[in-house]
Amino acid sequence: MKSDLIYESISILKWRFYNKIQKYFPTILHQKKVNPPSINIYKTNINYTEETGRHFWDSVGISGYKGQFIDESRKLFFKTNLSGRYERNKRTDLIYVVNELTMDHEPGYYSTDFQIINEFAENLSTNIFKFTLLDALNELVANDLISYKLSLNKIKLRKNRFNKLLKLRYLYEKNIDFYKRYVCDDIWENAQNEIAHVFNGKKLKHSYDYRVLTDSPVVSKSKIIEQIKALCTEFDEKTSILQHLAAYKNENRNRIINLIMLLLTITTIVFIIFPELSKEVAKFLLYIWSFIKDISTAIM
Repeated sequence: MKSDLIYESISILKWRFYNKIQKYFPTILHQKKVNPPSINIYKTNINYTEETGRHFWDSVGISGYKGQFIDESRKLFFKTNLSGRYERNKRTDLIYVVNELTMDHEPGYYSTDFQIINEFAENLSTNIFKFTLLDALNELVANDLISYKLSLNKIKLRKNRFNKLLKLRYLYEKNIDFYKRYVCDDIWENAQNEIAHVFNGKKLKHSYDYRVLTDSPVVSKSKIIEQIKALCTEFDEKTSILQHLAAYKNENRNRIINLIMLLLTITTIVFIIFPELSKEVAKFLLYIWSFIKDISTAIM
């Protein structure tokens, strides 16, 4: 399929681009081996509503029901059709199609390309990227939560597992900190409203509309936040149990040490009161030591 070739080419270009800038501008997704989302702009002279052009659009992975018109010249597609090789990819790049023949050409722009990009940047790109990035982070963190959940379940309730538990919790909280800081900002409702305004709030019944872009990631975000809280609670519970176990073990050890100290104190007092006993005890200990040495020599 042509759509596969386009997808692969753009993915390679993005990966090479982020490799180049990584040492200057580190990005979380690239560091975690995830290709960041993008919005691909197609300028065309083909009228999307014409039947003769449908085969072309299908060949490049664009289906009518997966996008929504902004006006008669502009349409945003929320998902790309790919072959079975990429059926596991839940997330694909967005495609913004503009017909240069029917669009309104405004004075002040030195080229049609500049007008298309500038208008898109002013009206849509910032808010769209908020949700596409959120969608990518949702997928990344959801997979991390599963991994940390499995690792936590493997830690047995034994005293010598306490340090391992603390290290795992440190890694867990460190790795999800970026997500918690990103989603905690109160930006989502305003961004949803601005995107809805661009599409005139038009909701479609039989095809994708802007709510696929704005609502689905926010719903997923809420679920992931609940999962993060639940996993934090599990860490707290297991940490508390191991702390209690350590306290119990320490208490038993302290009792034994106190008993030994008491016996040593009593022995010292007895030797002070009856010094002749210390000589007898010393002879007995020397006899025991000689006996042990003789046995060791015989065995060797």
